[in-house]
Amino acid sequence: MGKTHMGLTLSLACLACEKEPRPVEPDSGAPSFDAGALPTVECPLMAEATFVVRSFELLPPDEGLDQTGDGKPDNSLGFLHVAANQGWERDIRDGVAIYLWDLTSWTGTSDDDEIGLAFFHGVDADEPANALNNASGQGEFLIAREQLDVNCNPTTRFPEAEVKNGFLLARTPEFPSVYPDFGTVLLHRAHVIAAIKEDGSEIAGRMSAVWTACNLARIKFPGAADDDRSMLDFVVAFGVQPDIDMDSDGLETLVLGGSDGVRACLDGNGKPMDGRSCSCDPRVQDGYSLTFHASLVRARIIGFTQKDEQD
Repeated sequence: MGKTHMGLTLSLACLACEKEPRPVEPDSGAPSFDAGALPTVECPLMAEATFVVRSFELLPPDEGLDQTGDGKPDNSLGFLHVAANQGWERDIRDGVAIYLWDLTSWTGTSDDDEIGLAFFHGVDADEPANALNNASGQGEFLIAREQLDVNCNPTTRFPEAEVKNGFLLARTPEFPSVYPDFGTVLLHRAHVIAAIKEDGSEIAGRMSAVWTACNLARIKFPGAADDDRSMLDFVVAFGVQPDIDMDSDGLETLVLGGSDGVRACLDGNGKPMDGRSCSCDPRVQDGYSLTFHASLVRARIIGFTQKDEQD
C-alpha cells in the first residue's frame, strides 16, 4: 500500500529581518493528516476444513502429471528429487516448514463444486512449540494476518477448486510460496489432483507446476561457493533445458558461458539474447515442469500470530 505524501506550504517571510527565526508553521489552509485515524481492518478467522502437510516430496523425473497433453509425465526438475526431499523431510519433521491447506465451504461430500482452496504458512500454536504432534490429526496452528488481503481473502488461493468423485481438483495460474532453502518461489500453472479419504481425515495426491527460468535465475543455489551462481545455472549445467512453452513461440534455449553460468539465451523463434540477465528478458517466458506428491492430515487454525512474533 503506498503512502500519502502531503505538501506543506511553509511561511518564511521576514526571517532575514528577525534576530531569532520564528518557528516554521504549516499553512493553516493545508489539510491535516492523522495516520492513527485510518481504519484498521480486522479480519475474522474463517478457516474451515484445514489440513497440514505431513510429507512433501518432489517426484523423480519419470513420474508426474502430464502438463503438455502428450500422455507422458512432465517433471524435468525431478532429477533434483533426492537432494530436495532430504531438506523438506527435515524441515517438516522439525516444524520449520508448516504448510496448511484450507478447504472453505466444503460440505464434506464426495462431490462439491463450490469450494475454495487456500494455502497458508503456519506457526505451531503449542507453547513451547512441539513439532512431534503436528501431524497427529490434532495439530493446532496460527497464521499471520499478512496472508490475507484487504478483503480478508487468502493471498494464496486456487480460483478453480472442486471435489469430484472424492478427488480434490484445483488450478491456479500463479502459486507463490516460501521454502526454507530457497526463499520465495513463484510457480505457474499449479494443478492439484488429490484423493480425499472417505471420512475426510486425510488428503494425498499430486501437484504439478511450472518453475520459470527467470524465477530460477533469481534464486541463489543453496550452498554455492560463488554468490553469483543461481539455481538456473545449476540446472542448465546438468544439461536440462526448459520443457514447457509458456508463450507458444517454441521452447527457449539457455546457453552456458563456461563456469560462469547462463550467459546467453535463444528465444523460441531463434533470436539470440546475450547477457547474464537474458533469462529474465520479457521474451523469455518458458519454464521447467515439476510434480510434487503431498500427504496431509486434519489440523486446526486457531488464531493469528501476534505482531511481535512476526517481526
